Amino acid sequence: MQVHHSTAHDDPGSHVVAVGAFDGVHRIHRHLLAALREHASERSAAVGVGLYEGFRFDDQERLTSLDDRLGLLESTGYVDDVWVFPETFHDDPPSHVSSWLNEIQPVAVSAPQGFSVGDGASILDARCLKEIAASQGSSFLDVEDRLPGDADTRRLYTTGHIRRLLREGRLRIAGRLLGRLYEMHGTVSQGDQRGRTLGFPTANIHVDQRQIIPGDGVWAGVAVTEDGTGHEAAISLGRRQTFYDNGILLLETHLIDFDDDLYGQQLRVLFVDHLRSQQKFNGPDELVEQLRVDVATVRDLQPLSAWAESKNW
Repeated sequence: MQVHHSTAHDDPGSHVVAVGAFDGVHRIHRHLLAALREHASERSAAVGVGLYEGFRFDDQERLTSLDDRLGLLESTGYVDDVWVFPETFHDDPPSHVSSWLNEIQPVAVSAPQGFSVGDGASILDARCLKEIAASQGSSFLDVEDRLPGDADTRRLYTTGHIRRLLREGRLRIAGRLLGRLYEMHGTVSQGDQRGRTLGFPTANIHVDQRQIIPGDGVWAGVAVTEDGTGHEAAISLGRRQTFYDNGILLLETHLIDFDDDLYGQQLRVLFVDHLRSQQKFNGPDELVEQLRVDVATVRDLQPLSAWAESKNW
């Protein structure tokens, strides 16, 4: 998959393209891309995506970063080229897309369900996109009839609905709509090593607060190390109230039956089940007693089985 950071392309060739934020690259997104691949194959064309940041300002929460979306789009196997639109796209989405389509001259154009970006007189939606495509000699590809389920069911598979489920802590349902367990990831950094002192060492990751955070609390989940191995994990997402009055938000992951050094490595943390809310304990002994309960509960829930099952979603 080739990534382009301008509208220019030395040899754009023949493309079927979709325009969208593709935040989360969820199941309906992937069905759309599969339909585009089928349509493109019939015309000996490639599949392209015009990708923009879903929000104009960085303080808005998203399911996935731009880099993560690029990785997920590539993993579908359906996309040949991605054009990443600049921040100025949001100044006038219709004008920007019109210029882009004029540059690459696709044979067909499409967009995800519920597609709409911009405000006021600069709204770009499916109707506007269809008009722009027609004015430049491209057809608009409506793939509604190729998507699974009826219209009511498909409304559940929207980025907005998935965001709401995550904020409510309903991660298993959100995961099924995404087509994978919800995850956060980052580089493991050295903390104050308090967990190791208590007998429960943790891999600590600073949270990207532009990503949707599924609520403070303790979770059963899976930690995936750089070699792709999954480990049952007790996950704490919070501000360590027992030791700090105003601590930073930190993702602390205790990998069960694992004691290797992970500092400086990338770690993926997959959320499965919510165990409890964050609590302020009276001291380390009370906290350790609760941590033993949390780890035992994680073992009982067998999150590795949920991870294996999610690969078939």
